[in-house]
Amino acid sequence: MRRPHEHPSAAADERFALVLGALTMSEHDPAVRRLSEAFGGEPDGIRERLIGEPAVVSRRLGFASGAEMFVHDDTVVAVVLDLSSGPDAQGGLDLSDWIPGLDNGSTVEDFKNVFGKSWWFGGHSSRCFPVDGAFARFVTVGHSTQLDRVVVSPQELRAAPCPEDEDCEACADLVVRRGPAADFDLEATIESLADAVQDDRLREDAHWVRLADLTLLHSSGLMDAVESQFLCRTCGRVICLTLRRDAPPAVTHATVDAAMRRHLGVIPPVELWGDPERIDAAARALRYVDHRPGSWFLLEKEGRLHLDARYSSGMVDGSVLVLLDESEREGYRSGGTEYLSELARRIDDSSPHREGSPYYARDLLRGADGAAYRAEVTAAIVNHSWVAEQRRRSGTST
Repeated sequence: MRRPHEHPSAAADERFALVLGALTMSEHDPAVRRLSEAFGGEPDGIRERLIGEPAVVSRRLGFASGAEMFVHDDTVVAVVLDLSSGPDAQGGLDLSDWIPGLDNGSTVEDFKNVFGKSWWFGGHSSRCFPVDGAFARFVTVGHSTQLDRVVVSPQELRAAPCPEDEDCEACADLVVRRGPAADFDLEATIESLADAVQDDRLREDAHWVRLADLTLLHSSGLMDAVESQFLCRTCGRVICLTLRRDAPPAVTHATVDAAMRRHLGVIPPVELWGDPERIDAAARALRYVDHRPGSWFLLEKEGRLHLDARYSSGMVDGSVLVLLDESEREGYRSGGTEYLSELARRIDDSSPHREGSPYYARDLLRGADGAAYRAEVTAAIVNHSWVAEQRRRSGTST
């Protein structure tokens, strides 16, 4: 706490400098020891767990003052100033002791005045501000304006998940390890992820390799790396399970932004790597036929043609999936892709998300099987590049 002769702003400035100086340092570095002393001495609570694969040893150090440190493989990755108990109650810090110009009642506008106008919304009731080579995250209680904690880390929120989410009840323990050496068990981890998808703790991203296909496709040797991704519905982290041709399996926790930036090669047709059951299932699902970038995809299923058409109307942006009727199939036979582009334009102009549109009731994505259709569409179009590349090489049109 502040000593009587200290100037409040000067004391807070020194303490915040201790926070910044501890980031990326070893837990045993003098800078970290000084910060621990400012927090009240030795931590009174330590939680240790393994994260991901290869495993990272995470230590969560809690102090009676209400502060926390997160340490990954002996490197400080975050410092948490917990204000949840209030400045005068045991267990909560007084923010004015740590950051000049702020207190436990500070708003986002107050943070802007101290750290500058450059900030971004980080999800989960948080906002992130760059500060002196690090980042300070303003976290409120739920969707209220009440300040709950400030998290200071060397990485911006879009690059690395919140360390507080490492204890997420929905996804923290999905990686399975066996034996005294805690060896990674791939088969059991796949089962664990599948169970979490089944009970709706995770949402599998259809833009990546299906979990059910992961080992089949990896065993084929056709790709350097295969990856499945899953969004945790509770904490918002993305779990990435990656199998590489010349490296051990890997499990990574990523932000949505970072996960989208990961690279996956073009997935070969299922006929080249699937077992008979998987090939038969693919034959009965939607398959890619053709497309016009940014406008439409033509898909086929058991001899029937479907058009996935994009639309945009004000703040609404999406797509509809319609089964082509006889007149539309005839239009495609006689007019080719130009007809489909004109049809997609008519669909867009009709505002198909509104009931007054003739395409509203025809949209298969709105029906009882909408989720299944959406997954089929995604699976069919996400790797259309393979088909396009083969056609290009053979000299046929797309």
